[in-house]
Amino acid sequence: MKKVIVVVCVVCLVVSLFACSKSVGAEAFALYTESGARMAEVSSVAMDVSIDGEMIFMGMSIPTVTTGSVQQVTYAPEDMDFSIVMDTSGDLGGEAGGMETFMYYRAGVLYTHDATGQKSKKEVPVSYVLNSASINQPTFELDAIRSAAVTDTPGGKKLNFVLKSEAMQAYAKGVLGALLDTLADSNEMAVLLKDVQYEVLLTDDGLLDSYVMTMDVSFRFPDSDQSIQFIYTNRVKVTQVGDVVITFPDDLNSYKEID
Repeated sequence: MKKVIVVVCVVCLVVSLFACSKSVGAEAFALYTESGARMAEVSSVAMDVSIDGEMIFMGMSIPTVTTGSVQQVTYAPEDMDFSIVMDTSGDLGGEAGGMETFMYYRAGVLYTHDATGQKSKKEVPVSYVLNSASINQPTFELDAIRSAAVTDTPGGKKLNFVLKSEAMQAYAKGVLGALLDTLADSNEMAVLLKDVQYEVLLTDDGLLDSYVMTMDVSFRFPDSDQSIQFIYTNRVKVTQVGDVVITFPDDLNSYKEID
């Protein structure tokens, strides 16, 4: 009889722990998706962005630091204006280098003023801009969460996620695709991604305050044993919600159109 009672107690404990874990994941997911919906409804937002990264390729380790600012004005879900300024510095073979890039998005056209002074424009969907700039609030399903925790903070709530690697591969490829395409066709590359660490701070009214995402991802080149590894931490901080005004350059019409 005692053994039966012990077994029943153990089963109850396991079930209660599982239920607890499941409810925490569901709570964090609900808070996160609600904040994403709230942010989608704001008319404009300004953010500071920083990306600390390391690229490992052919035995070389290349650290990079990118800082920037983003302004976004939303008219409709697929109708947005952006102003994005990114300053990247790195170290290649012991020689420091840096570049400043300006990107503007208006009426479905992406205007780019790169570090070499070249000015180009290209028609792209708004999703391309969001992914390439690493500024979008990543979306994922509940079953993508390996573990999660919700903590109250003085200004709102903190959400900590560990996201399953297999569920975040498409996101990783989307963020790094533009860079990878300069080396090979990213669609042909095998993706090797470790679990993603993701911390989100929400305000009292459920809006996004900031997030920090750390990823370790490798891409294997097609028909080769060579791979390129990226380890980076992406930080986004909301600095203003509403009343954001974007000032576009006067010479956008002179930018060269590319395919």
